[in-house]
Amino acid sequence: MTFRQFALNNVFRNKRMYAAYFLSSLFTVMVFFTFANFAFHPMFTGDDINSNVTLGMLVAGGIIYVFSFFFILYSMSSFLQSRKKEFGLLIIQGMSNRQIRRMVFLENMFIGFFATILGIGVGLLFSKVILLIAENVLVMEEALNFYLPLGALGLTFLSFMLLFFFISIFVSFVLRTNKLVALIKGDQMDKGEPKSSIFLTLLTLVLIGVGYYFALTAKGEQVFIALVPVVLLVITGTYFLFTQLSVFFINRLKATKKVFWKKTNMLLLSDLSHRMKDNARAFFMVTVISTVAFSAIGTLVGLNSFLTDGIRGSNLYTYQYPVMEDEDPSEAVQEIFDEYNLTVEEATIELEEYIINDHRIPIATDEQYNTLARLIGEDEISLEAGDVTVVEKSAAIIMTAELGLADQALVLANGEALFVNDELQGIAKPNILPPIDEYYIVSEEVYNKLPESESSEEYITWQVIEGSKDDIIDAGRVLSEEYLGLMATDFIIHDIQGYWSPIMLVGLFIGIVFFVSAGSFLYFRLYTDLDEDKEKFAAINKIGLTLGEMKRVIGRQITILFFLPIIIAIVHGAVALTALSNMFGHSLVVDSALVLGSFFTIQIIYYFIVRFLYTRQIKRAVY
Repeated sequence: MTFRQFALNNVFRNKRMYAAYFLSSLFTVMVFFTFANFAFHPMFTGDDINSNVTLGMLVAGGIIYVFSFFFILYSMSSFLQSRKKEFGLLIIQGMSNRQIRRMVFLENMFIGFFATILGIGVGLLFSKVILLIAENVLVMEEALNFYLPLGALGLTFLSFMLLFFFISIFVSFVLRTNKLVALIKGDQMDKGEPKSSIFLTLLTLVLIGVGYYFALTAKGEQVFIALVPVVLLVITGTYFLFTQLSVFFINRLKATKKVFWKKTNMLLLSDLSHRMKDNARAFFMVTVISTVAFSAIGTLVGLNSFLTDGIRGSNLYTYQYPVMEDEDPSEAVQEIFDEYNLTVEEATIELEEYIINDHRIPIATDEQYNTLARLIGEDEISLEAGDVTVVEKSAAIIMTAELGLADQALVLANGEALFVNDELQGIAKPNILPPIDEYYIVSEEVYNKLPESESSEEYITWQVIEGSKDDIIDAGRVLSEEYLGLMATDFIIHDIQGYWSPIMLVGLFIGIVFFVSAGSFLYFRLYTDLDEDKEKFAAINKIGLTLGEMKRVIGRQITILFFLPIIIAIVHGAVALTALSNMFGHSLVVDSALVLGSFFTIQIIYYFIVRFLYTRQIKRAVY
């Protein structure tokens, strides 16, 4: 048997340990190939290509490639840590340190080669499905037809073979074998009782608490200012949470006799403190990576929701146009509606504008308000003689200052000063008439007593009552090109989604890669202790541990180790998305719950699979 055959056989002998590493690498290759498939698609090589799509794919490919390097590097370090005893036995058999490094190099190249080939193969197998999904997500006008992606194949294969080659060289170069006795004993060497510092434990609570406080209390531009210090505080606090606070909490439980001596808690807690201390860095890494994934995807979804809801919320009409001087576009616009088979209702209003405290403020009558309210099916209002009310600015507009019209007097032509009736506040919605800032609505009697206006603005509004969504969007595109300043709500939202969809697609896939990688980290750390757990439960089984008790202990351990980092990441992500909501003044509760809930559901599925496989391994070895 040659040395290469020996290295290859060694991979197959350790297939349980290499399975997660291999599958995660395969998944990473598949995702990278998917983006390369998009980038080389004929639809994205012409002059009409959406530059956002190309830029997004390039950025995504770069991020995934760089992250893959560190992910695979960490995975290899986990494998080598768990193989200390194996290296010790090989040294006893006469293998030199140089041969061990060569063996590790060859093993990693075997894994990398087959993961790259199969990753490309799986990507090809599902490429049509992925192209169909992307076609809908990217809001494209033409279909993304299947093609033979030779360029994507070549780029993916060369990129990942180089990646595995450099990682293999790096790992084999830095690999150092310890003293023989340390290698043979491996993880059996006494590590001592895990200890924690009271000072660092309290510092953990202070760091995270202060970080959360600044994140949740910052408003508007303050969120940007607080971003860097909050991130540093929370990341530092998270590291101490796993290295200090968790150990302190477990030791307190162990010191509480009623808890420690209850059923199998002694077995659970005695082992848990060591595992928390040993896996602190892995848990910290998982928490940070998952938080980044949650926050990035939540931010993208939230921004898209903020923009589209803002446009839709402030413009309930289908089309609206501020009429230029001596212009009457109604007939020409109607021809476009007829061309696209749209049935519309039309309404025209003219708003007078007055200078009030150096601001140009529109003043409308209740009948002008009701004209558009009837058009879009909203409730009408009714003002008595002498009534004055103020319409607040649209909630979708966050960059303009409050004018405070409710506290100012409206002076009539005869010098009489009228104030806003508090009982009428809020009866008029801010998204019915065109103005986006505060403005007055008055009764007809008050309107006739106003002084001469500074200027006036005429608006024509068209509301579609019959027609397809595609025709509404296409007509809006034509009207926007023909009439500068025309507001075509559905077309604008379609345009925004076309701009954001490639960015969201990129963020979604990167987030999935990060999250799957985080779950793989937990898998690696869990299976690193598998052989030790087999020996431990085999010994305890001899003194009466039942199968049910063993399953409960393993289940609780895996639950804590698997969900603690993710739950902390979800809390971090929820705080980050709440801060984002404060910055935009727009609630992201639904979007945040959707993103965080989706990832948590995936983690639950992942947990049940891993728990089943891990418990089965222990059961086979013990019973």
